[in-house]
Amino acid sequence: MLQTTAALIMFLFPLAYSPGPGNLVFAASAARFGFAATVPANAGYHLATWIVTAAIGLGFVSALDQAMATLDLVCTLATRRSACVD
Repeated sequence: MLQTTAALIMFLFPLAYSPGPGNLVFAASAARFGFAATVPANAGYHLATWIVTAAIGLGFVSALDQAMATLDLVCTLATRRSACVD
């Protein structure tokens, strides 16, 4: 697990700071409003990118698939099908 996490972090670091739509938006925002005004949004964007990519990399999608299978089973066994999401 430690090896996988280290590899994931090594993958995330350049991904988060390479040129892309988010970085271009924040560069334009900093040019217009100043660096200090853009830092909170930039930090939030990069934190969210790290969290989502780490969750995917560590198997969140697999866990979500299992949870959806459980929800489908509960809906199948429920007496009121109208309560289930299609």
